[in-house]
Amino acid sequence: QAVRELAFSYNCTVVLCTATQPALKASKSFPKGLPVDSINEIIPNPQGLHTNFKRVQLKLAGRFSNEYLTKELAGLDQVLCIVNTRQRAADLFALIRDLPGVFHLSARMCPVHRTVVLQNIRVALQKKALCRVISTQLVEAGVDVDFPVVYREMAGLDSIAQAAGRCNREGRLPVGDVIIFSPEDGHIPKPFKRAAAAAESVLRRFGDPFEPVAMTDYFKQVYWLADDELDAKSILNDLESGVLSGDFPFRTVAEKFRMIETQMVPVIIPWEERAENLIQSLKFVEFPKSILRQLQAYTIQIYENEFKELEMNGAINMIADRYPVLVSLLPFYNKSLGVYLEEVQIFPEYLII
Repeated sequence: QAVRELAFSYNCTVVLCTATQPALKASKSFPKGLPVDSINEIIPNPQGLHTNFKRVQLKLAGRFSNEYLTKELAGLDQVLCIVNTRQRAADLFALIRDLPGVFHLSARMCPVHRTVVLQNIRVALQKKALCRVISTQLVEAGVDVDFPVVYREMAGLDSIAQAAGRCNREGRLPVGDVIIFSPEDGHIPKPFKRAAAAAESVLRRFGDPFEPVAMTDYFKQVYWLADDELDAKSILNDLESGVLSGDFPFRTVAEKFRMIETQMVPVIIPWEERAENLIQSLKFVEFPKSILRQLQAYTIQIYENEFKELEMNGAINMIADRYPVLVSLLPFYNKSLGVYLEEVQIFPEYLII
């Protein structure tokens, strides 16, 4: 609606640039008064471009148990496996962690920690050394790595396309392999369910699910057929109700709207000496904005129930009654997994600050 407003009322030209274009012409509602013909491809021949840049082939592999999947990964010298949840990534890593060249990436690790691991991964790939990576979807955007084989747990086709962007990225192989699998119990987390079902439908009906016609089919199923659900809280109606008088219900909209529905809590991690120094400085400064900006590199987001569990275990130190800091790396922060509550064992000496 913001895009529509800019184009319709302010005569703007909007350029959308994405690796997974959302088939705008297939939408029944997106233009809202704009002629569909006004939505144009910048590239004159999208199908030809897709064919020329094709670097991977997808294989739909069925259901894998964790044990079978890790056996597959162990049989490859360089492979990336992307799964839907942080817990699943941790479970898979636990099964394969003793093998050489195994890495783990997830949002339970602070950004500086992830950067160090990614540097080690890139070095291993360049040296053609053993490199088996288990990651959540955070590796799918803005991470420049190139694997000959990628395993991706069933998800939306847009996520699968992003995962495929980490396979044969440099085009050194004739074609890379992207293997799509489902968990043994068939369970797909709720946020991924609709998109995963649509992706599976496209994967079974199209020889190349990344070609433009297949992606259009996918986005029709996921978004445009669910048009009413895109604004389930009727936020647009709230805004439109006051448009003539200029009396907009900003408080109501602010209470309803959440970019991410599940509430997350930030926790600062004392990952290294620099982080510890910044945390100490936070105790004494009147205007902490600059310090907090630097501490973003050492901050993770966790669920409220996880935060409460850490609090109950004496793992959180509140600075200035506002800024939660992990009291120490041990035993609350695993050097491979980041914050991992199942491994927390409390000993009295850990609680002395």
